[in-house]
Amino acid sequence: MEVIFSSAPMKKITVLVCLLLGFGGGYLLLKKEKKSVTISPSAEFNMTPQEISNLEVSARGGDCQAAYRLARYHSNFTLKFEDAIHWFRLAVKCPETNPKLELIALLMGYQDSAHMMEIRQLIQDLSRTDPSAAKRAEEAVTKAHVGGTDQ
Repeated sequence: MEVIFSSAPMKKITVLVCLLLGFGGGYLLLKKEKKSVTISPSAEFNMTPQEISNLEVSARGGDCQAAYRLARYHSNFTLKFEDAIHWFRLAVKCPETNPKLELIALLMGYQDSAHMMEIRQLIQDLSRTDPSAAKRAEEAVTKAHVGGTDQ
C-alpha cells in the first residue's frame, strides 16, 4: 500500500509525529536503562559521618566486621594508611583471613623490625586457620624483602 501525501501540511504532520514517537521511545529506553545500572564497588565507601561514627563505636566494642569495614574504608578510599592499620589491627583479632592478609600487605611497606615481627606473627596466626594463605603471604613477604634489598 502506497501512501500519497497530497499536501505539504500533511507531510509536516507526519514528520512531526515520527519525531515525537522517536524521541518518546528513546526517552523511555534511557529512563529504563538508568534503573539497570550496576552499583559501583566504591559505593561501599560512600558513608556518612554518622555511619562512620557508628562503625567506630561498634569496632571498639569488638565488632570485627565493623573494624574491617573501617580499615578498608581508610585503605581504599581516604588513603589514610595509619588509620587503616589501626582498624585492621582490631579486625585481625577475629579468625577471618582477609583482614590479616590486607594488614600484612600494608605493613610490608615498612622495613623496620617491629613491623616485620608483626608480619611474622600474623603469618603464624594465619597458619593455624588457613595454611595455604599463610604460605602465600610468606612467599610474598620473602619476595618483597629480597626484591627490596637488591635495589
